[in-house]
Amino acid sequence: MLSVSIDKSIIIWAPSEDGVWMEQVRVGEVGGNLLGFYGGKFSSDGKSIFGHSYQGGFHIWHQTVENENLWSPGVIIGGHFDEVRDLAWAPNGEYLLSVSADQTTRIHAPWRRSNDESDDMVTWHELARPQVHGYDMQTIAILSRYKFASGAEEKIVRTFQASANYIENFRRITGAQDDAEGDDLLQSMFPGFQF
Repeated sequence: MLSVSIDKSIIIWAPSEDGVWMEQVRVGEVGGNLLGFYGGKFSSDGKSIFGHSYQGGFHIWHQTVENENLWSPGVIIGGHFDEVRDLAWAPNGEYLLSVSADQTTRIHAPWRRSNDESDDMVTWHELARPQVHGYDMQTIAILSRYKFASGAEEKIVRTFQASANYIENFRRITGAQDDAEGDDLLQSMFPGFQF
């Protein structure tokens, strides 16, 4: 049996030898969305769990072959669930930023498997939601590779700079190279550390 919760978790329950239902596995999300899961479902073979959450987020976990109690997250589709109000391409075309009436800012970028540059090994995915806001988003502008400005209905412009975790993941997923700006940001965040 599967249950979903507003605490951002999905739990698999199974009866014990005594007939008492006990938690067997817990999967979920940390941070990001304000509310948890609205629903979840097993795949037909019972080896994958699909969940849907607040603001149109989809999530999937697959049971590992080595351990039936270990579930690893998978790559899934993503995108806005309401009208897109503005978008901005990075100057070199390596990613796309979009804002929407769904009150989010999202980054879409290519996932390069094994850093292979061939077209058949590249697919585009929602990479991050750097802004979940309380007003409908209206406008977006890229300031540099790791900085952007956005504006919402309440007419305040906010600027954002990528975190170290995002920079590392962006490099790993997109295969970004010659990244002097990322090196400088990481060095300013962690002085004396060699990247």
